[in-house]
Amino acid sequence: MTEVLLGIRKGQTRFIEINGHAGFAEKGEDIICAGISAVIQSLEIGLTEVLGHSDVKIRKDPEGGFMSVGLYGPEEKCAAVLMETAAQSLRAIAKSYPSYVRITEVDYNEVF
Repeated sequence: MTEVLLGIRKGQTRFIEINGHAGFAEKGEDIICAGISAVIQSLEIGLTEVLGHSDVKIRKDPEGGFMSVGLYGPEEKCAAVLMETAAQSLRAIAKSYPSYVRITEVDYNEVF
């Protein structure tokens, strides 16, 4: 199962952590993992390459099924839109495949 942790501050997603493989199909053929990877990689590219944010922390271990993206600087509208779009996309995947993806939302200030 893939665990998704969303860090929420003032109603906005500021941190997304993905951990584990869905186990829907064999490695390399798992559509759930592929969808989640596409969402989180698009978020990384949008924040760092398109918007040029330097206050983004990214950690990843693709083999272990782990990646996190967090905004640690001041809130900015475009970055907030990208983070919320990614969070909503992950929620949609979890809704479609509840046996393979679990979303947990936490208060960003309490955990990070």
